[in-house]
Amino acid sequence: MNSNKRISRITGILILTGIVAGLISFVFSVESVDYLTEVYPDRSQVMIVAIFQFLLIPIYIGFALVLFKTLKSHN
Repeated sequence: MNSNKRISRITGILILTGIVAGLISFVFSVESVDYLTEVYPDRSQVMIVAIFQFLLIPIYIGFALVLFKTLKSHN
């Protein structure tokens, strides 16, 4: 497999993983006015969302590094 095809696959996987993690990392109870009283019963959901938010950091960094390598070769 040549390097451009491999880089394209890695980029696609990172984009799709970022989209899925971003969609999962949304809690409706945090968006309300009384979020402190509504979040407490859903604290396990908030923890799961926080984990997915932290997963987005390396996904976005990896995506930027892959694109930087590709775009640097094209000036």
